[in-house]
Amino acid sequence: MDKRPTSTYEFGEFRLDVDKRLLLRQNGLPVALMPKAFETLRYLVEHAGKIVEKDELMSAIWTDTIVEENNLSQNISILRKVLGERRGDHRYIATVPGKGFQFVAEVRICVNGNTESEVPTVNEQARSLSVPRPKLTNRKFLIAAAVLATVFVAALSIVWFRFLSNAKNPAQKKDVVFMNLTDGESVDFATISPDGKYFCYVSHDREKAHLMLQQTGQSSHIEITEPIATDIYNTTFTRDSQFVYFVVPDGSGDSEHNSLYRVPTLGGVRTKVLVSIGSPVSFSPDGREMVFLRVKTQNHSVSMIIASSDGALERDLITMTGEKTISITNAAWSPDGKTIAYGLADLEKRTEGAVSIFGIEPLSGEIKPLSPEGWDASYRMAWTHDSQGLVFIGTKAKESSTTRRDQIYYLSIADGSSRRISTDGNRHQAYSLGVTDKDEILAVPFNRLSQIWSMDALGDALTVTQLPTGQADGRAGICPLADGSIAYLTRNGDGFSIWLMNGDGSNRRQLTTEPSAVEELRAASDGRFFVFSAHRDGQSHLFRLDPSGGNLMQLTSGEGHENDSTISPDGNWIVYNSFVVNGNIWGSALWKISSNGGEPLRLADIECLSPNYSPDGKFISCVSEDWKKISILLADDGMTIKSFDLKDHAILNAGAKWTPDGSSLAYIVENNKVGNIRLQPVGGGTSHQLTDFTSGDLYNFAYSANGSRLHLARGYSIRNAVMIKNFR
Repeated sequence: MDKRPTSTYEFGEFRLDVDKRLLLRQNGLPVALMPKAFETLRYLVEHAGKIVEKDELMSAIWTDTIVEENNLSQNISILRKVLGERRGDHRYIATVPGKGFQFVAEVRICVNGNTESEVPTVNEQARSLSVPRPKLTNRKFLIAAAVLATVFVAALSIVWFRFLSNAKNPAQKKDVVFMNLTDGESVDFATISPDGKYFCYVSHDREKAHLMLQQTGQSSHIEITEPIATDIYNTTFTRDSQFVYFVVPDGSGDSEHNSLYRVPTLGGVRTKVLVSIGSPVSFSPDGREMVFLRVKTQNHSVSMIIASSDGALERDLITMTGEKTISITNAAWSPDGKTIAYGLADLEKRTEGAVSIFGIEPLSGEIKPLSPEGWDASYRMAWTHDSQGLVFIGTKAKESSTTRRDQIYYLSIADGSSRRISTDGNRHQAYSLGVTDKDEILAVPFNRLSQIWSMDALGDALTVTQLPTGQADGRAGICPLADGSIAYLTRNGDGFSIWLMNGDGSNRRQLTTEPSAVEELRAASDGRFFVFSAHRDGQSHLFRLDPSGGNLMQLTSGEGHENDSTISPDGNWIVYNSFVVNGNIWGSALWKISSNGGEPLRLADIECLSPNYSPDGKFISCVSEDWKKISILLADDGMTIKSFDLKDHAILNAGAKWTPDGSSLAYIVENNKVGNIRLQPVGGGTSHQLTDFTSGDLYNFAYSANGSRLHLARGYSIRNAVMIKNFR
């Protein structure tokens, strides 16, 4: 960045303190902001009133690095979220189509103690800067004319050369084009109409889900049906682009109770089509029939069903049970009507690449492989217009822990070869995908940026301070140690590694390089060792590591996936959840093993996600299967003694953690797209909110060893719909 006199800028309800590199609200509360997002805001504010071109802004922010335009788009989206801009209401940052961005709010400057009334605003300064153009002498004029003539001739030569090249090779392949369709909205379950004129997506507020329709290439949008109190999933346009089909759950978490609805594309009354659906629908070429998946939890089966478009005349095309099951994202019907594509997951495989892609003939039921490749995951699929290719969101074998997971792939039906289309470094929503009749792809790349913050354990937001400056810190584990230092996981190339830093964020150092993909970091309360999960032999197992980064030891080697664990306060025991598939049996169990290794003991035949020991070691908190209930178990025998149903929009990936005095369980909630911590008293009673953040996502948290501080992984998630052209 070019150096300018440091200043404090005020606009709206915000104050930008350049010296301290902080964005503050009028009440003094700091706002979480990544370093590059801060620099983007600073540059725009310092040039308020001026249209800043994208290239200029990218050069100013990434001075020594060449980056894609998507990085800038993410920063702008973050800033709009932080500043509280709503759809169509860009009162701070305006997009100037084809040029760049403009900071349009009035900016007040405070420099060296001067009050804002003593200095002109940035906007006024920008308007007053007009430099007269100097007159050229005759000699200078002739030199300039000669230079211009030379440039003109060179440009004409280049144009003529390209014209001749294109004439010789008229089928020359065009560059792949990525075009943003939304601008900072939180987009879920997006898809596009076959004619390419409209796309729809789901947005959420605190209480309800909204089904939105937007004209492709335009910024305005409409809500095409009444808001729904539970949620909206799996949107699909009909072949003629006249209707949108979507799935509504009943709130139980069981897809057998999901209902399929349809609504006219431009809005109207929604009509219930059928019940018990576990995927998006896909239509036959004439639009009279549709295919979808139905999941039966009782016998763990997945069936592919064909029905008429009004929900009648169902027939079961294929049913899978037990260790082999259809990937429950969707089945895709080809435009020529000959093939329905789907993913088949062999859950009994002990190595990566357990998913294969198959096609089934809708009349005869004949099944054939569409690709020889193995995949760690395959999600929503859509065909190209000529039925010669399949576009889908997927993860190649052995890449589920890398930055290449959840990418957009094109699969050639002719030879079964695949090619990755997405190159922006983001993951992509599994259920957001669509392909138009012109082979234009709609997808939703997303990225979660996080940093570690520290605050008073009482939740006072005025005490929060930012620690490291990474972009993926702490999401999968924050472990405050007894000496005041903090261990945490952060992105390291394609995987995650363990890092250690002082309590103030200084002296950051990397502890591990192997295994390259570490998950779910835990630490003994006295800091003697770490426990984490990592992949080996195609499954997740628990490992132990000394705080110096040495003496790596594998603790578990069971038949299930062992991810979530907790360490007893005395450091002697590790309790963990194991998910097992054995024949027709799917299920989880809670296990207990000595921290020094040995034979594990089966503690309870229940699913206990994200377990956490109580401070006295007598109890364990668990998250139940539907992610809406917290249970308390006896640590000795695994007996459940109490459960709490959570009515809040709880985000329980990090589990329910005990407060230092053991009186309450703390967990993350998200309201109005803002993450906070809520407390549920163990003795019963009403829960209450501990923190009071007004912006940003919350991914993980942990109390310090002495209980006086809270350490948080906070940041922002960016989800924008994009259109991809010329990928074939």
